[in-house]
Amino acid sequence: MVLWRTLVEIKLRETWNDRIRFNRSGLLIILLELVTLISIFVGMRVFLNDVGHGLKSEGDLVALAALTLPITFGNGYLLAERMLFGFKARVDRLIVRHPQEIIKATVVTAYLANLRPTLQTPTLMALALARIWFPHWQLELWVLYFLITLIGTGLALLVLLVVKRFFLRLSGLLLIVTPFLQIAGLAVALWLGTTLVKGKRVKVWASLNWPELIWWIPILLVAGGVILYMGLKSAALWEKAFLEQEERGTGRLGKKQTEFILKLLSVFRLPAPVQAVILKEWLFLWRNPLTTIRILAWLILSLLPLINSWLGAMVNSLSPLIPTFAIWYFCFGELIATAYQAEGRRVGLLWLAAIAPGQLATGKFLAYLPLTFFAGVTAGLMNGVIGLKGPAALLSIVFSIIGTTVGLALSLVPAGLTMNKVDYAGSSLTDMAMEQVPLTFYSLLSAVMMGGILVTFYFIVSLTPWPEAVLGAVVAGILGVAMTGLFLKRRYSL
Repeated sequence: MVLWRTLVEIKLRETWNDRIRFNRSGLLIILLELVTLISIFVGMRVFLNDVGHGLKSEGDLVALAALTLPITFGNGYLLAERMLFGFKARVDRLIVRHPQEIIKATVVTAYLANLRPTLQTPTLMALALARIWFPHWQLELWVLYFLITLIGTGLALLVLLVVKRFFLRLSGLLLIVTPFLQIAGLAVALWLGTTLVKGKRVKVWASLNWPELIWWIPILLVAGGVILYMGLKSAALWEKAFLEQEERGTGRLGKKQTEFILKLLSVFRLPAPVQAVILKEWLFLWRNPLTTIRILAWLILSLLPLINSWLGAMVNSLSPLIPTFAIWYFCFGELIATAYQAEGRRVGLLWLAAIAPGQLATGKFLAYLPLTFFAGVTAGLMNGVIGLKGPAALLSIVFSIIGTTVGLALSLVPAGLTMNKVDYAGSSLTDMAMEQVPLTFYSLLSAVMMGGILVTFYFIVSLTPWPEAVLGAVVAGILGVAMTGLFLKRRYSL
């Protein structure tokens, strides 16, 4: 049977083939890592030349390096979730005798991935500072470089196994929160690094009275060993959670809810194939946890100007369409850009149902059309912040719906070119979340095009009479749906 070393080699070989051998995207990643290294050491060196007084305690460098922990935890959690609960985990379980071998391979693979310079920015910044002010502590900081990463990776694995086994409802939330942990860790590190470069100490860190750097190494070594030991001994938790996932399958709507949607669609007297496309889209959007997160993000961002006076004052100086389009694009722009990319293997269902390209284009457009009403609600809230009333307020709501509708119709044109280009083989939360992330050139083009259309529409309604703007928007929307159906004829194949 396969041992963990062989499994690690297989994972690394897969990454090599996917990123570099058969795809040149890996070269961009390597370039990004090199740029990160050069930017940190050269950039901070330039700033440090202007500083006359350095820090008095190396404990501040430990605090800076410790911010690597949330970054490596977030990345390690996402990698471990994909490896242990993704589609390929089934194959790993078949070729390995003991579950502990898979856990070991996951830890090693995630640990190696977390050693990338972009994920080690806080520690590298601490090393750059130590080179000038504490040159005798550089070796200890290099030890922390590997120790903190080990703790972050092991902690991510342990949290993942416990959550998947005992707190499954939190799994989707953590999948969304962990990227924000990475962003927050990097943001705080940049802020703290710029503060320390100026030779200043942060009051919070100064009051904590951090121990000397040499004492952190045995402390973190023991902590890392304990966390890693507990993670490796939790292999039984993974096996039980994985088997439960296989038995449970993906989330789906109940029979009564599906019947309600069918009755709702029948009211509009749409052709049966178009209704089928709309139903399929809504079912798959419902099962995806990222859809719920997008709606919650939209609600929070729309209400923030009402709660926060500073944001309210900023919105008050703008047209209500600007924050409305910005919030709507941030929350739902990617969702529309991946409308066709997300089909994957599901394109076979459309073939079996004998759905024509024009019917598919119409169904997709109508399925995502309700998203435009979110823009209308946001515009109403922005009107309340600005104090806009009467016909002007109603007109801004109408324009927000029309503008997003035009953006939807036209951005679906390049999105349709991604049909049958991405294959989603798994049903884990990570796989489902990736369905709403642009992965191809045309889906990225669709997302960029959506933003450009919203900006263009804002200037058009600001500079031209509104009846002409509405008429032009209607014509553009119809042409967008027609062009999408035309392009699908070339891409609509198994």
